[in-house]
Amino acid sequence: QKDVALREDRAQKELALKETKVSPEFKREQQLEASQAQADVKYNAQLQEASKQHALKEQTLDRLEQLNKKGVTGKPYEKLLEKMGLVNLTSEGRREFAADVKNLITDIRSILGGQFSNFEFQTILNAYPSADFSQGANRAIINNLKEFQDLRHKEFEFANDIKKENKGKIPEDFHSMVNDRLKE
Repeated sequence: QKDVALREDRAQKELALKETKVSPEFKREQQLEASQAQADVKYNAQLQEASKQHALKEQTLDRLEQLNKKGVTGKPYEKLLEKMGLVNLTSEGRREFAADVKNLITDIRSILGGQFSNFEFQTILNAYPSADFSQGANRAIINNLKEFQDLRHKEFEFANDIKKENKGKIPEDFHSMVNDRLKE
C-alpha cells in the first residue's frame, strides 16, 4: 500500500509539473528569464567595449584640457574665419581641439544613431566642449566628461568583481547588481 501511495503521489506531482509547464504564466516567466539573461549578456558586452575605449577617451579628454589651458578656445574672430572658409588662418590648436571633440562626438552619434532629432542632437552636442565656448565653459564640460568616464570605469570594475564572486559567470539580474554597487 505504501508503494502504491508513493507511486500515486509521484504521478500526481509529475502531472502537476506538466500542467505548470504548459500554463501561460510559466511560459511568460520562462520568456522573461530568457530575455533578462540576454539583456545581461548584452550589457556585459557593452561594458567590455566601453572599457577598451576608456584609455583612449581619457587621453582625448586630457589633450582637450591641455589645449583649453593654452587658450585656443573662445576666440570669436577664429569662428568668423572658419565661416568665411579661411580655416588655414585659424590656430593649429583650435583645429586640433575641434578634431578631438569630433572624435568624442562620433562615439555619441554611433551610439544614438537616428533615434534623435537634429534639435535633440544639438542639445547633446552643447554638453560637449567646443572651440567656440569660453575656457571656463570648456573646463567645466571636460571635468564633467572626466567624471562620467571615471564612473563608467568604476561600473566596469564592479561588473568584473561581481562576475569573480560568481565564479566568472554573469549572475541573474547582473545589470541591477552593478547599479546597486554604483549607488553605494
